[in-house]
Amino acid sequence: MNEQGNKIELKKGIGYFNAVVQIGEYIYYSAKYTNGLFRADLETGKSEFITMFDAERKEEIHRFAFSVNHEIWFIPSFQGDKIAIFNIDSCKIEYVDIPDPNKKCPGFLFMNYVRKEDVVWLVPGEYGKILRIDAKSREMKEITLPIDGCEEMTLPVIQGYEWADRIYICPWEYNRVLCLDLESEEVSTIDIEVEEKIYRNLYIIDNCIYLFPRMIPNDILKIDLKNKKREKCSLNIKDVNTLIVATYYARHENRMFLFPRLREKRIYTINMDDFQVSEIEMNVDNSLNFSEWAFWRDITFISNDTFFVTANDKSVPVLEYHDHVFKTVLLECPEDLLVKQLMDLVDKKENEQKKEQGNIGEKIYKAISSDNP
Repeated sequence: MNEQGNKIELKKGIGYFNAVVQIGEYIYYSAKYTNGLFRADLETGKSEFITMFDAERKEEIHRFAFSVNHEIWFIPSFQGDKIAIFNIDSCKIEYVDIPDPNKKCPGFLFMNYVRKEDVVWLVPGEYGKILRIDAKSREMKEITLPIDGCEEMTLPVIQGYEWADRIYICPWEYNRVLCLDLESEEVSTIDIEVEEKIYRNLYIIDNCIYLFPRMIPNDILKIDLKNKKREKCSLNIKDVNTLIVATYYARHENRMFLFPRLREKRIYTINMDDFQVSEIEMNVDNSLNFSEWAFWRDITFISNDTFFVTANDKSVPVLEYHDHVFKTVLLECPEDLLVKQLMDLVDKKENEQKKEQGNIGEKIYKAISSDNP
């Protein structure tokens, strides 16, 4: 059945992004397929170029972003790039190094974050450790996970969820849920076995941890935090033989949204009262030719009831969920204007470099022309 009779109109869009935050009526985002920083008004759809990021990569530079004290922190996707801190008032970018993880990390460094006032905890992907950041002082601290052989694992954990001043961490290459106490910053394990490489996301509802499977018809795993008991919860789905590859889950109120591969042309919803599964159909624009392996990859909440969904395929636009409705994000950024702004910025940087080189040359000339030995 269709959720609220709503169908998603997936149209060809402009303005693809991963890392995004909302400040007032604007969103600020790191473009997905360029190294540009943009600002957009979601009401009018008009997007404007701000500046370019200095980064080794030119695509998918940033995994996610958050705002603290008139600053937007853009967290890099991959090893080799720095954290970019954009000051909203001065429009300048400061770059901060990430501590070396002492291993090669070919995949995503971090999966998501939890913020409390000026302090942010980055939940690791291949980085392998929780990274605590004091946004005011710029101090960083690594918090080691109590996992034997964590350094050798590609992806020991996959997602973190904050509840009651603790971060509960969904395991992937590990068989226990981890828990970080935000006061003591001690990490403990929930002593209930969890099957490895089964669960994609974790949420907490009414003192119970729910682990959601990557592959359905696998069951949801429920762990009661009071009595430390585990229970398997089967999904009520029309065709029990349906194979669904869940690439991401997102919670809103008492529903879970399940995002499958794009070729299914639908999104599933799970009612957490009875685990009944419903479908939201997707009308796909004929101009969108995404690959067979295209999937929804990231969810970014900008408020309690609004989030963005981005895919791994270049042809797939960003989806916005707001007021119980999904819609395609259509941002206007004329190509000729963008090219002009980029060229103006390149010319400015080249002129600054030439000026600096001229200053150096002048100093050298004065030095060798001086009468002083």
